[in-house]
Amino acid sequence: MPATTTLLDLVTPTQGTLSGTWGDTVNYGITDYLDIAIAGTLSFANDGAITLTNTIGSASGNAITSTTAQYMVIRITGTQSIVKIITAPSYSKLYMVDHAGATSAVTFKSSGNPGVSVAVGEKCFVYYNGSDYVKVASTVVSGTVGPANGGTGVSNNAASTLTISGAFTTALTITGTTAVTLPTTGTLATLAGTETLTNKTIAYGSNTLTDVVGVTATQTLTNKTLTNPTITTATIASANLTTALTLAGAAGSNGQVLTSAGSGLPSWTTPASGGFTTMSVSTSSGTFTIPAGITTMKVTVVGAGGGGGNSQSSEPTLATSGGSSTLASGTETITTLTGGGGSRALGVGATTAAARGGGTGGTATNGTINIVGGGGGMGTAGGGGDVNSSTAAAGGSSTFGGGGASPAGRGPTAGIVGGVYGAGGSGGTGAADTVGGGGGGAGGTAIKYLTGLTPGNTLTVTIGVGGSGGTGSGSGTGGAGAAGVVIFEY
Repeated sequence: MPATTTLLDLVTPTQGTLSGTWGDTVNYGITDYLDIAIAGTLSFANDGAITLTNTIGSASGNAITSTTAQYMVIRITGTQSIVKIITAPSYSKLYMVDHAGATSAVTFKSSGNPGVSVAVGEKCFVYYNGSDYVKVASTVVSGTVGPANGGTGVSNNAASTLTISGAFTTALTITGTTAVTLPTTGTLATLAGTETLTNKTIAYGSNTLTDVVGVTATQTLTNKTLTNPTITTATIASANLTTALTLAGAAGSNGQVLTSAGSGLPSWTTPASGGFTTMSVSTSSGTFTIPAGITTMKVTVVGAGGGGGNSQSSEPTLATSGGSSTLASGTETITTLTGGGGSRALGVGATTAAARGGGTGGTATNGTINIVGGGGGMGTAGGGGDVNSSTAAAGGSSTFGGGGASPAGRGPTAGIVGGVYGAGGSGGTGAADTVGGGGGGAGGTAIKYLTGLTPGNTLTVTIGVGGSGGTGSGSGTGGAGAAGVVIFEY
């Protein structure tokens, strides 16, 4: 193997040797090593001690490894949980050390010596001084910086005393937390002597003004013109204005009002619009989609009315009760609101009061207001052969009224259907000496404000079906109950 230099172990070919391998020996043993010695960077990550050792190139390769000592730059990355030790050869050598890692410092040293500590984030040059590695330059400044290097040349203390040496010695002593903004040009005013103040605002309440003509605690301004004044606090108890008073700032928009926040100046605001402007009526089961921009609605859920009873018959077919209406969760989650259906009138096959009784009103659940539907009336019995002597009862009224009226016909006459959502049908009128049918009960009503809704979500609507009227051979048929409804207001 050819001889090498004493420091960087660069190959030194001997004249007349290395026939056929001269180029590879020079490239691998000199050129590659000069390249890394001047500009090469060797990186080490995380924990673990490192020992740098010279390597030597030959005609077969440069033999450079991950711990070759001839590199110029040593860079540390990753996280160091303990102090990382890097040991370099003990010969005259300059390194640039870049600690780009985290948490712990790095010690750069020669074998058997303490070396120097490189802090996290520090970049420095270190060299071997004949016994150990020492710093010659660093991005971390320690000690006193002289004026030639941009410093004051004075070691300032923790008592916030800043001293500047030179032809005009200056000492600044700060006794508390201070924020001072210096002007870009001009001369700072002093506390002594006479000063001219331009465009300055003096708060009279917190300052004592002397030798000022006409300034007292209370001033009455008569026929005075104020040009661009700065008024920090003003109270106007009363004023006689001969011209319009103009408030500083924007005039607001048409329809806006001045609103006080309880302190400070009032501001222009737009009053919120009041009440609902749209009503949607659902008369069939399905889904309701919450409109865009709507988060609050008033909903009214009304159950269907029950059917009225038929007049007295030996073969009656009973009336049916009205169905419940509900508003329940769809993609929007709510507590189900129910307007219960009104009960049917009792069937008539005899003259007993129980047989001709009216239906009860439906109940309601989970509304802020729950209203029980009106009950149907009781039919009366006729006698003495008078075809008009039996009377059918009216149907119960819902929240909207409209219970089926008692029919006025002579002889067997059909009852009147419920006239509005949820109303009960009336009973049928019978022939002479018979019993009139009872009225059907009205559906219950649940009313509630729904808040916190999400536009675009859906609610499930179920509409109760009105009850059918009772029938019978030779009798007046009872009136049908009206269907329920769900009403949305927003």
